[in-house]
Amino acid sequence: SPTTPPTTPSGANCTCQAECTADYDPHVFTFDGEEYTIDGDAGSEITLYEIQGKNVTAVLQENNYIGMIKYGGDVVGDVAFCEYNSTSLPITDLSSPSPITSQLLDISVQCADAPRNCGQDGQPECFKILNVDVAKAFDYVRNDEVVFQHPNFVRIEEDFLGATGKCFYNMRDHMLEGIHQQNWTCTCDSVVPTSAPTPAGSPTIPPAPTPAPTPSGGDCTCQAECTADYDPHIFTFDGEEYTIDGEVDTEIKLYEIQGKNVTAVLQENNYIGKIKYDSVVIGDAAFCQYNSTSLPITDLNSPSPITSQLLDISVQCADAPRNCGQDGQPECFKILNVDVAKTFDFVQNDEPLFQHPNFVTIEEGFLGASGKCFYNMRDHMLE
Repeated sequence: SPTTPPTTPSGANCTCQAECTADYDPHVFTFDGEEYTIDGDAGSEITLYEIQGKNVTAVLQENNYIGMIKYGGDVVGDVAFCEYNSTSLPITDLSSPSPITSQLLDISVQCADAPRNCGQDGQPECFKILNVDVAKAFDYVRNDEVVFQHPNFVRIEEDFLGATGKCFYNMRDHMLEGIHQQNWTCTCDSVVPTSAPTPAGSPTIPPAPTPAPTPSGGDCTCQAECTADYDPHIFTFDGEEYTIDGEVDTEIKLYEIQGKNVTAVLQENNYIGKIKYDSVVIGDAAFCQYNSTSLPITDLNSPSPITSQLLDISVQCADAPRNCGQDGQPECFKILNVDVAKTFDFVQNDEPLFQHPNFVTIEEGFLGASGKCFYNMRDHMLE
């Protein structure tokens, strides 16, 4: 399995980044990688992220959808003025206490139609809603403090920077819907600077902040996660999201590499009923026990300069549709959600592909991986 990168010596330049999304009813994907829904009355204001006395809030409209997004009390997105576009607000004036050298908070608001599949034959009329992405990145110079020796985005944000909000998962606040891996990354230079570190400039999202290039021969790790849940809604390695429609027993190829694939088999109502790896069933909604099954795949062939690969398939049982079993809601039935997590290690060389590493480019262009976990505009319509 992929090796754990060696501890970076004190003084190295590091970057941590993560993204939290709140969309539709609203379904929140946290910095921690967990997901849950938030319920509230029209006019309720939900604090998604707060730091240094300013916060990103979502104001609910009727039907529990987001109607307005605010930052520091100022409206940055209003459903009343939707034009099906995306507005991005970068915040770069946050105070950065040492050893933090810079911070970037990026708030991206998108207009959308709801409910899903509205306007189609037999479906209700559409109305406007807002979805929001809250992306956060910070740079710092590593020192001997424990919190910075083994960097963890969430721990540094909460314990050192004092950030709070629903974008941080708290088991006490809500019920967990699925077990997911972290939705953040922290990377550090692999060498000690020969002179005093120079504070990095403000990172940019998108694209993600890029650390100083590692010299050829440096050990590197790339990792990403793709999820398919509910109807099924896919969050790709690329960071895009879309839904897939199909008949009962349709097999959706999520990820394929070296002739083996992870597939989702649809059941009635367009939900996932089975998950297969290499044609073998590893999850079946008919035998749901409300638990999470993880299958680590470590026997993939790793062509040089790739040194190791790990494919981890995590299958979770869940009830559907959302809010089922509550007063006035339909009865529940069992479905499956799935996470496809991929990690690989490589030794950086002089090839352009490995000089400026990009997970998706290496997976598709070098390892020959494919599937719906890679976003392709030709295959479907972006939400």
